[in-house]
Amino acid sequence: FLMDGFNAVDSSWRQIASRRPVSDFKEFSTYRLTGDLTYKKVPPGGEIEHGILGDESYTNKVDTYGRILTLSRTDVINDDLGALTAAPKKLGRGAALALNKVFWTEFLSDLNTFFATGHGNLSTGGGSVLSSDGLKAASLLFGKQTDEEGEPLGLVAKYLVVPPELEVTADTLMTSIQVNTGGASTE
Repeated sequence: FLMDGFNAVDSSWRQIASRRPVSDFKEFSTYRLTGDLTYKKVPPGGEIEHGILGDESYTNKVDTYGRILTLSRTDVINDDLGALTAAPKKLGRGAALALNKVFWTEFLSDLNTFFATGHGNLSTGGGSVLSSDGLKAASLLFGKQTDEEGEPLGLVAKYLVVPPELEVTADTLMTSIQVNTGGASTE
């Protein structure tokens, strides 16, 4: 029942985040490898150039979250309707809701650092509105992202993350085979 409650809550954050085990509650660093390892033509003398590696680091810290639910023996015995059997499901739901809240609060608080014009992953103004043209512009921006050496990342966009207010618009854009942008039909 606990897992049923936990799994009933949206967990889309798992699609865009990675998790790793930690052994304590101290601040820890996560590293991402960077550098230039693009192959270069080997000259006639046969000397191969050295590649360059670097890293970016991010810090994080885990915390403990929990709730205690106390039910007396009298509460359990007098539960003629079986309402208290839903308690484990509510506890599981509460755990998943807490994970969602912590993740999305942290994710959205760091938008100005992660999403920035300098990273090639930020579009603002009228052209960034969620529409057919806005999605086209975002896809183009995503496809033009490069690494530290200016080489294309070659990533394929897989997820469109939107708030609940834009879910229907996003679903329409992502599943429509034919998009009518307001013009008369020619069929």
